[in-house]
Amino acid sequence: MSKPHEIVKTGMPLAAFFRRYPDDAAAEKQWESWRWRRGPQCPHCESHNVAGVRERRPMPYRCRDCRRHFSVMSHTVMHASKLGSQTWLLALFLILSNSKGKSSVQLAADLGISQKSAWHVGHRLRKALADGSLPGFEGPVECDETFIGGRAKNMHASKRRERIHGRGAVDKTPVVGVRDRASGKVTARPTADTASDTLTGIVADTTRPGSTVFTDGDRGYDPLKEMGYLHAKVMHSVGEYVRGPVSTNGIENYWSHLKRTYVGTYHWMSDDHLHRYIEEHSFRYNRRDRHVTDRMAEAAAMMERRRLPWRELVAAGRAA
Repeated sequence: MSKPHEIVKTGMPLAAFFRRYPDDAAAEKQWESWRWRRGPQCPHCESHNVAGVRERRPMPYRCRDCRRHFSVMSHTVMHASKLGSQTWLLALFLILSNSKGKSSVQLAADLGISQKSAWHVGHRLRKALADGSLPGFEGPVECDETFIGGRAKNMHASKRRERIHGRGAVDKTPVVGVRDRASGKVTARPTADTASDTLTGIVADTTRPGSTVFTDGDRGYDPLKEMGYLHAKVMHSVGEYVRGPVSTNGIENYWSHLKRTYVGTYHWMSDDHLHRYIEEHSFRYNRRDRHVTDRMAEAAAMMERRRLPWRELVAAGRAA
């Protein structure tokens, strides 16, 4: 049995998943119960005046008002997918029940689909996991930044000398995070840099003025006091990591989990898609004490009106 303090407490073994959802019909009923509390609703005109289609062709439901057909997948991240309801539900379960996520290669093997399809499925689900709202933390909060990229020790010595300097930020992407101590929740995002305006701007976006903010000794956070925050530092440069309540250990714990996910599962995260991997990790981390079925139900409720067509997914990489 998993312990409550662990990053993820699944509460449901894989065998139990298949006992509960043995086929597409059972999985489809689950999707429908999560999406439609009052019965099927037309996603085109939002009418409840709906009729079932006996042969389920072209789709299982038809709206009597706008006369259009639809299914539980319509106008969600699953829109127009040829994969069955059970496959999508299993993909969601695997991503949310594994503390380090699922690579597209492993997801493809588990789902019995191609790696290309699994990569698309994974990113569509990650898009659904993005909250998109500003948390409004009341503090105290911890703010810190890290850099995501390849390990220097895995590079050839000549490449390491050429590309890695100082903190190792060359060819890595900065990620800034804020952790609220009261709730234990974290919000994090990739940034173009770690300039003072960027760091303080993220604090201002996520934390209410007047709150207490704990950081390391980075001078980029110095304007926080002028912005109305109660700012205290721990000076890592002189070996100080805790001074009474002042520390950044909580947000650094989040970085530790994120980097183990990077190294242990995904091995590489493209800058074009890094924000979705971080959103996936934050979703799991912020709900680490909740049962996996509760996390799945919340994720299903967030899929409405969110789509990520293949063309859109690969467009950023082609443009780069």
